[in-house]
Amino acid sequence: MTSFLFSLIILLVGVVGIFVTLAFIIIAITKRKSKYWKKCIYSFLISGVVVILIILVHEVILFPPNPKLDDLVLSAYREAPIGGYWLGLYQDSTWEFGNSPRELDFNGTYTIHGDTLILSNSPGSTFYNGKSSNQFLIQSENLIEIENTGIKGLKIGLNNISNQ
Repeated sequence: MTSFLFSLIILLVGVVGIFVTLAFIIIAITKRKSKYWKKCIYSFLISGVVVILIILVHEVILFPPNPKLDDLVLSAYREAPIGGYWLGLYQDSTWEFGNSPRELDFNGTYTIHGDTLILSNSPGSTFYNGKSSNQFLIQSENLIEIENTGIKGLKIGLNNISNQ
């Protein structure tokens, strides 16, 4: 959700910067004065720098790349109109859950018993339904939630569990 809001802010700053620059270009052409050309260049540069800074804040400070992605043994995803659900299981029996591998909301440890994946939250946190654990049935290409917390099901993208 935060990425969506940042995208809207970037779009807004970029569009406003383009319109202000175009307004100065039109004024410079009609008035034929060099000070308006300077304002045109300044408005273009300032809006460009602001857009680049917002992108850097988003990509580097707020949502840095997930360093654990190289240790993934299973990842599953479900798209939603705004955001989505992403689940990643790692070699060290930990998991992370959120809108994407960069926007994470929950984490904890997991165990697998037969065809059932059991996620246990870190102490002090709960799933959407208020419980500290959740279970999924592992099918060939899907994880099906056993007790509905709103996740319902996820499509498996990477599955190296049998390789462990």
